[in-house]
Amino acid sequence: MQPLPGWRLPWWSQELTANALKLALCLLLLGSPPCALAQFLCREEEYPVGTECCPKCSPGYHVKQACSELTGTVCIPCPPETYTAHPNGLSQCLPCRVCDPALGLDTRQKCSSMQDTVCSCRQGYFCEAEDRDHCIMCLPHTICQPGQRVQRRGTDSQDTVCANCSLGTFSPNGTLEQCLPWTTCSGPFAVEAERGTSSRDVSCSLSRWFYVFVSVLPAISVVIAISVVRRKRLSGSEPSEMAVLQRQVAEEAGESAVTQAPKVTTVAEEETAPVLRAMGPHR
Repeated sequence: MQPLPGWRLPWWSQELTANALKLALCLLLLGSPPCALAQFLCREEEYPVGTECCPKCSPGYHVKQACSELTGTVCIPCPPETYTAHPNGLSQCLPCRVCDPALGLDTRQKCSSMQDTVCSCRQGYFCEAEDRDHCIMCLPHTICQPGQRVQRRGTDSQDTVCANCSLGTFSPNGTLEQCLPWTTCSGPFAVEAERGTSSRDVSCSLSRWFYVFVSVLPAISVVIAISVVRRKRLSGSEPSEMAVLQRQVAEEAGESAVTQAPKVTTVAEEETAPVLRAMGPHR
């Protein structure tokens, strides 16, 4: 018989149906009706013991003796290197995790009676495998090779990312975040001896013209020195133009003085002759 459109089972009927299914499953698996009843009727802070529900132990404790009709649950602290993180009905505490250095693990937080050990990756490692919130295996960071740069440095949760250097740049050891540009060979005698690669810089050297220049430089220096010495000697032995002009002026002045001297004497004699004649008869 089909149910009427819009008609639904009441909520209590649905809950009874769900509980019936759970009970049937428990009977099938355990074959014990009391166990099934206790399993589904215990509250969150209780755990089933036979047909009873006993109080759970607090975190950091485990059950030493289950409860009875007259006594409650007897709990004792967890022994060293064991823990319980939640209210529980365990007869033994859980063993603490061991951070194995061989797996790249370090102890970030030591185990306590209420908390498991917290492991983390060692310096230079990243977590490769996790178990819930715990890292269980770490691997070393990838090392970038020569000719590569570090695009993104590794952390404790991710590996290093490398990238190749572009043309015209190089990285000698792979540890740089930016590749270096090739050197430009500059200067009058500098030439490129070896082309650069992604891992090696350009190699510069002196051209052959430099060695030719160096070899002829002493000869050029000697020629220049000889020319300078010879010019000094010539300038010291030959009179200067000013001295020559002064000498010419002096010579011309001397010649003019010699030619004018007789003319003065003759004039003097002519001027004194009449006087002498006039004085002559009076003697």
